[in-house]
Parts: sequence; structure tokens; C-alpha cells
Amino acid sequence: MACGSGKLAVAIVCVAGAALPGAVRAGEWSVTPAFSWLADHASNRGLVEDAPQSQSYGANVDLALARRDEDSELLLQPHYRVQRFIHDLYPDVDDAQLAARGHWLFETSSFDLRAQAAQESTLTTELAETGLVRADSDRRTLAGGIGWKFAHAETRQFGASLDYQDVDYTGAREELLTGYRYGRATLGESFTLSPRAMLTASVFGSQLRNPERDSTSDERGASLGVQYAWTERTTMSATLGLSRQDTDGERSRGTTRDFSLQHKGERLDWTLSYSHSLQPYGTGVLAERDTAQLEFVQALGPRASAVLRGSYARNEDGGFGLLFDSREYRYAEAALRWQVRETWSASLSTGWSSARQDATFFRREESASGWSVSLYTTWAPRALVIGH
Repeated sequence: MACGSGKLAVAIVCVAGAALPGAVRAGEWSVTPAFSWLADHASNRGLVEDAPQSQSYGANVDLALARRDEDSELLLQPHYRVQRFIHDLYPDVDDAQLAARGHWLFETSSFDLRAQAAQESTLTTELAETGLVRADSDRRTLAGGIGWKFAHAETRQFGASLDYQDVDYTGAREELLTGYRYGRATLGESFTLSPRAMLTASVFGSQLRNPERDSTSDERGASLGVQYAWTERTTMSATLGLSRQDTDGERSRGTTRDFSLQHKGERLDWTLSYSHSLQPYGTGVLAERDTAQLEFVQALGPRASAVLRGSYARNEDGGFGLLFDSREYRYAEAALRWQVRETWSASLSTGWSSARQDATFFRREESASGWSVSLYTTWAPRALVIGH
């Protein structure tokens, strides 16, 4: 496909490719494949009332094609996922994704390009958000972005970024899920206060346009964030912001909040994170989203580790949600991982999830929960250098 042929993901890849040759002639090309196989049993896969138990098997195929040198990188990552269900309780899942990224370093600045094109089942994309999941319903995503950072003083750095998403839904859930076009821009200044601390002040703006409803949702705001390294192994970041939303003339005020605490020990790693913000929603509006996650990774030996993970998500329709005014999703998982060989790993996990949906327009509340057991194995050979 020629570089002038139009689609966002292809256009950004073409721009990255055009800018690359002068920057990476001294680098090398490499390719890194990965193949995964999985099988699972789920008591309630879609988290709906009276759903049957189901079993599935599948595979993932990943490839990373990279061109790197001292001050630039170009990365192309195709991904394909296939999932089949015993007794055909769900339609087949065939997810495909292509991601591209370019990164360039200069004397006092850096520049990034990124793009993504994906066709995925709503069973993959919507479970923790809208809950409108069907394996025969797909979400098509085209996304791209650019970022620039400029160190204009020894302790100060300016940053700017622009991101865009084009999302559409097809299939059985098309009448319930609404596509949208979403753009977001951010400008910020970072101040290095000490070798351990950094302060960042930012302004941001976003717009979500819903062509089917002929509606628009805007957000404008400012935030202040801090990053601090308590020790060499423990880091913290926190951001607080104020914003103003406008949905077709209906105005309101809100806040944005982000917090993360991370520790990397000799045998135990753990991460705690929380976020509150307005995000694009499958009903074609900006929704208030709260997410939280806590994860522990404990090394049991040279080749074995245990993982405990819990997560929470809450989405509240910020505009026109006639079906779901709010949805809460909880998930907990325990897994054992074993590095069988250098290029071969396996894991066994069990999980529990629950969802509560409150559609106040219909005065209806639904809740469901389920458990699952899965076996996952991955073969990831070493990167192969294919050229200079």
C-alpha cells in the first residue's frame, strides 16, 4: 500500500519509515517471534446471569520486527489470537492487531510516533467496561499518536503529545455499542527538584465525537504531578488535576487522579496503582472511570514464581447511557509460573471475577460472578539478527 493511501495506522507507519533511514543506517534489523498455547475452563465467561460453563483452547502468535541503533528505534509488532470453544457455546474468536512505534533521540530532545490497527472480539475488549460481550461482535480500532520532549534547561523539560482513536463496532452488539472518534492533546513542563524528585505541570484537552448521535463531548483541564524515588527499589508517582466537561451544552466540573507505588525487591516485586479520569466509552460518550490494581510477584526459586493479582474497575456513563449508567468489575487471580527452559515457560492460574451493572433508565440492576482455571505455555526463541 502506498504511503498516500489514507488509513491512520498505515500513514503513521509510512511517516516513521520515511524519517528512519538517515537515523539508523548503522543499526541492525532483528526479528523476535513468540508462540503461546492456552486452554481454560470458565463457569461464567461473559459475566451474565444463568450463563453456561464453557471450555476453550487457543493460541497467540506474536512477532517483533525491530530496527535499532544508538539513538533510534523502529518497531513493528503484528499479533494474532485464535480461540475456539468446546460444543460451540460461543462463536470463534479471531483477534488481529498491528502496532508500530518509532523513537528518535537527538542532542536535547526526543520524538515518538506510534500507531495501532486492531480487529478484536468484544469478548476481549468490553468485559471490564460495558459488559456487552459477544464473540460474534467485533471492535475495530485505528489509533495513532505523536510525542515530543525538549530539555531546554538542565533541570527543565517541555513535553507535548497528541493521540487519536477511531473506533467502530460490528456484529450482534452493533445496535448497543456506538463508535466514536476521540482526540487528546497534552502540554507539560517537568522540573527536576533533586536526583530523586520531579514535578510536572500540565494542561490537557480532549474531544469525543459520536457521528451516529451527532453529539460531542469535550474536556479541558490542568494537572500537577510528582515522581519520587523513596529508595533505589521503591518509586512513587501521583497526579491531581481539575477539569471541565461539556457534553452538547451540559457543563460540569470534575477531577483527575493518578497514583502508583512500585517496589522491586530481590525476590518480591509489588505494584499498587489507582486512576480516576474521563475515558471513551463503548456507548459513544466520555465516561468517568476508576481503576485500581494490586499485584505481587514472588520468586520461589531460580525458575519458579507465584503471582497474586487483584483489580477493580468502575465506569459511569457521563452522558447518554440509556443501557448502563454504571458498571463495576472485580477480578482476582493466583498463578504459578515455571521457566521450563530459557525459551519455554508455562503457567497455571485460577481466577474469580464479578460484575454489577446498574441501568437506572430501566430501573434494573444485574450482577453475576464466575471462576476460571487456565493453562498457558509460551515458546519465545531468541531474537534473530537478519541484517544491518
